[in-house]
Amino acid sequence: MKRNNTRKRWSVRHLRALKTQKMYLGGEVKGQGPVVGRVTQCQRLGQLKGLGVERIRVYRWKTTQPHRHFKSEAFLMVLKGQGDIVLNGRVVAVKEGYVIFIPPKTIHGFVTQGDQLEFIAIQRPALYQPGKNEDLEIVE
Repeated sequence: MKRNNTRKRWSVRHLRALKTQKMYLGGEVKGQGPVVGRVTQCQRLGQLKGLGVERIRVYRWKTTQPHRHFKSEAFLMVLKGQGDIVLNGRVVAVKEGYVIFIPPKTIHGFVTQGDQLEFIAIQRPALYQPGKNEDLEIVE
């Protein structure tokens, strides 16, 4: 069998094996209290051009800061737990198996109680792009 020495453009990994590559706001999801959750960037340069993929955890009994993305739209797929997502002031209860679409400019945030909320976010365009400012505005 001939070995191909070209750069690998594919990867197969379990979500638990993903290392944190780039962190949201210094590695923390901000909200009430110093650390509300964690974000792990799943994609690497050269993969899924134009898309961003993140694994996000919002810890128990936490509220994230409301924020919006001016250019990016996103699908959130809830993997574990339950909580509330606040979309332009409207509270929607979500749990494992839910898929949420967030259009650009939508103010959103998360509230958890007794469960940690864990989800995958797929954005277009990616929130983090080399050499560009992050598409994020914290809303007070």
